Amino acid sequence: MLRRLKHQIKILRTPDIIPGDLRARTDRPRVLCFTETYPEFSETYMHEEFLALGQDYEVRVVTLHKSKYPRANALPYIQIGYWDAHLSYGPYEQVNTAFTSPRQRKFLAKLDGVLDQFKPDIMHAHYLYLAWLLGHVSDRRGIPWTMRTHSFDMLEKNKARLHAGIDALKSPHCKGVFAFPEFEQDILSRGVPRDIVHAAWPVVNVARFYNEAPREPTRKVMCAGPCTAKKAHTTFIDLAKKMAGTGMQFSLYTKGYYAERVAEYNRRLGSPVSIRFVEPEDMAPVYREHDWIVYPSDPAMNTVGLPAAVVEAQASGIGACLQELPGRRAAQLDFLAGGGFLFNSVDEVAEIIAKPYPEEMRRKGFESAKRCDVRLHKEALDRIWAPLLGRQMTPEAEAVSS
Repeated sequence: MLRRLKHQIKILRTPDIIPGDLRARTDRPRVLCFTETYPEFSETYMHEEFLALGQDYEVRVVTLHKSKYPRANALPYIQIGYWDAHLSYGPYEQVNTAFTSPRQRKFLAKLDGVLDQFKPDIMHAHYLYLAWLLGHVSDRRGIPWTMRTHSFDMLEKNKARLHAGIDALKSPHCKGVFAFPEFEQDILSRGVPRDIVHAAWPVVNVARFYNEAPREPTRKVMCAGPCTAKKAHTTFIDLAKKMAGTGMQFSLYTKGYYAERVAEYNRRLGSPVSIRFVEPEDMAPVYREHDWIVYPSDPAMNTVGLPAAVVEAQASGIGACLQELPGRRAAQLDFLAGGGFLFNSVDEVAEIIAKPYPEEMRRKGFESAKRCDVRLHKEALDRIWAPLLGRQMTPEAEAVSS
């Protein structure tokens, strides 16, 4: 309870960052993108999508909360402090999806100022529970919108919250919903129209990491991702401790809320892991320095989805080991597409990484990674947005995005 209260107090102190002039600078279609905590470094999938959209659209990014661990390289953004129960993390019984509380009305008044100046043609959001907000705004303003869901939202254990979030997608103004393949049926089962639901893999700037050039083994093993409880980074430290004396080196690239706890655990075990942080844009050479990525997670929490770091590793041509999670084996194997191993224990990982990564798996990893390329995601949005903007797609673009 105390932790939740502290979280709500932090939300109340979120400052606003609203530029004075938000008018469009070009004649390109205007897209207003919504997130919870841009520019959080771990939400690179959003950042890369926004960058890609900026090639053909005039994009503005609205975030509801201040990022605790921002990336160094960020797009300009608008921060409007959302002071009510957190849409994605707040207790569901406290979330007012009608947006009638005094705090919500103040938030909407500020957002209306942004809408009046920027005059978006389309709204687009990441995370299912922002569908409540976009649905409310579109009911008042008639602006069409699209949504990209992820894993933490679709793996919500409170079914009342999950179902209410999915039901918001039935708004007549919602024109497209993207979800990982394993969650597509969950959305359809709630009556969301078939023609607006699209299965999609994680968004990754694959071109930044893609490298088929041969590389010499380094006997180095890495782990990467935000330092949160669900990522179970202590499991990676356990692996490194177990393999002490093998000559292999272990590095964890992270920062976040649990960073000090993880660092302390590493010290207690004799510091078998080197812990550091590298900005997402600078990770490409880091992957190539390693033979393997090992990506653990907490099976009891079971809220880790399809990690972008695994895709980046596949594109880099290194081996991948991903924690198997309860009830998710088929979806995880589909995600790896033959380009990596699932594991249940560090004993299994130790045996796997003691051998060279099979060349056949490496080749499959390259093909698997291509499915996540941000250019494909942009083209899918182009296809959905084109009729809303009175546009015709070129035959080439239509063929690629279909």
